Amino acid sequence: MKALIGSLRSLASRIFLRGWLFRFWVCRKVAKVATLYSQRLLVASQSAVPVDAPRVISSGERLEKLLFITDGIWEKRELLPELSRVCEITFVDVHPLILADGGGERLPAERVLGELTPLKKIRFDAVLVYLRSTLLSPELIEFLKANWSCPKIGLNLDCKTTFDHFGVFRREAGGYRDWAGAFDCNLTNAKAMVDGYAAAGFNCLYLPTGYHYNPAIHRLPTKADFGIPISFIGSWKPDRQLVIDQLRRRGIEVRVFGGGWGGQSFVADGWKIYQKSQLNLGIGYNTPGGRITNLKNRDFECPGAGGCYLTTYDWELAGQFDIGREILCYRDLDEVVELYAHYRRRPDACLKIGQAGFERCRRDHTWEQRFRQVFGQMGFKPGKEFTLR
Repeated sequence: MKALIGSLRSLASRIFLRGWLFRFWVCRKVAKVATLYSQRLLVASQSAVPVDAPRVISSGERLEKLLFITDGIWEKRELLPELSRVCEITFVDVHPLILADGGGERLPAERVLGELTPLKKIRFDAVLVYLRSTLLSPELIEFLKANWSCPKIGLNLDCKTTFDHFGVFRREAGGYRDWAGAFDCNLTNAKAMVDGYAAAGFNCLYLPTGYHYNPAIHRLPTKADFGIPISFIGSWKPDRQLVIDQLRRRGIEVRVFGGGWGGQSFVADGWKIYQKSQLNLGIGYNTPGGRITNLKNRDFECPGAGGCYLTTYDWELAGQFDIGREILCYRDLDEVVELYAHYRRRPDACLKIGQAGFERCRRDHTWEQRFRQVFGQMGFKPGKEFTLR
């Protein structure tokens, strides 16, 4: 029933919330979220908790075996192969269980516990859980604690608006804050949130977003031979539709790829589009309406595939790339027009930016490197040695 109600609300919003009415609704809602989020940050900035306090949860043990529990195709394709270069991984994907239960927002506890029960005899050195808060449950947490005494690690990406439940866009209560205390350490890809976790009494480390480097498909581009002037890869969202529509009204015909755009489905081989596009548009907002930005997967997947990336300016992203040489950034749609008009006639410049971004990602920004660093900060020694790819 909840899934049906959610679908009806989504349909109603697409039918009635259009044009100026939709823009007004989005701006009003997001302004409230941004205000609440800012208030949380300012409270955390006054905390007495030491800045960058030690986060050791292991006394030098080798991380040989890791139990990784998650939901989704992306994690299996991007995170699993990178983690497998660090240690041996037992991968549990709960997505089929959700689909079997009707595809709702909740995870049937008895089903996931049934999947985990055969693993009880395995000695794991750590458990990594990457599930949104609606999929976590007391039953799951208690099962993990009862069967494995090793450290439990919670991964929460895009948590600027999911750590606290602001009650602006959704009615159900709860947020990741309700579960963060169940883990010995939490990982966030939002640097601003580290102090927020600490002020709330939770152990947290910064894990900036990375990408899965596959030498078989990710290669240094050598020719400025582009078949697509500008593209965007990502599932349909109402705020993304607004951006694309506004750019098209200004004369920039962005080709879109992803689920929900005119009957399209999920794009499995996004790297092919990144490499074919002269400019690859990124929309880096964590909320509709352009108020809060966050590191995104495509921030590294696109340049990591050799694509020339043009995305929203984000202060953390500026610390990961040399903007103007390795990627391009815009602050508003007027700057998108400026950058598009300039680089549209300069494909060789786009090629050079794509090459520089590729080299930077391969050298510094793989998920393997990210996880090796945070596991080391936790006190673990990697089960497998690092080898160049």
